[in-house]
Amino acid sequence: MLKVVECYAPNISNFDFSGRAVQMLGSLPVKSLSMSCLHRSRILCYALTKLMSVVPNVEKLGISSLTEIVSTPTVPGKFLRLKHLDMSLPKNKTFDYLSLVSFLDASPSLETFILNIARIDLGHVSVVGDSAQLRQMPERRHDNLKEFSIIGFYSAKSLVELTSHILETAPSLQCLELDTTYGLAFARCDVSRECYPYRPDEIMEARNAVLAIKTHIMGKVPPTVKLNVVQHCSRCLALVQ
Repeated sequence: MLKVVECYAPNISNFDFSGRAVQMLGSLPVKSLSMSCLHRSRILCYALTKLMSVVPNVEKLGISSLTEIVSTPTVPGKFLRLKHLDMSLPKNKTFDYLSLVSFLDASPSLETFILNIARIDLGHVSVVGDSAQLRQMPERRHDNLKEFSIIGFYSAKSLVELTSHILETAPSLQCLELDTTYGLAFARCDVSRECYPYRPDEIMEARNAVLAIKTHIMGKVPPTVKLNVVQHCSRCLALVQ
């Protein structure tokens, strides 16, 4: 039943919280903050509207929400010192991943952005076979972003739009990793290892994800950016013809 956390510890540098979404009060001098909310949270909106005033000096921020369905707002506040953002979200057919640009706008010093997406639910709007143009968000720049990773990349149109946006607006980007195996690259087989038990629909979606990368992303990758596409092994792909 916890609803509010008040903390005025002047020397605390790391803070980890896991549970139901709560309101944090006070001013924390933390440099590393991790928040994992598991039940009907709107933690992304909370982070962009209130959290930045609680942790103005945060440099590393981890946010995890397995129930987030509301796209993020655009707000005037800033995480002025945030350099590393690690975000875990559900794969939800109504979530607009392009709205995560609000976090980039609010983090002018951000250097690393890692987006983890939970394993798929069917019904999302795929960019494969969609003839409509990708949305663009002009007049934005993310000058310090160097690394961008999506673990659990799939063919959702808004996810492709987010990736394209970063490629077009992050001049310092050095590395782009798109992992279609949900971080299970270890399961790619060799002669002594069995395949991870993926579902057939997951293999089909992974194929669509790679097709989306080839069609909409590869051509936008500048020569200064290293692109790493993590795919399933040939035996996994052979499970679905």
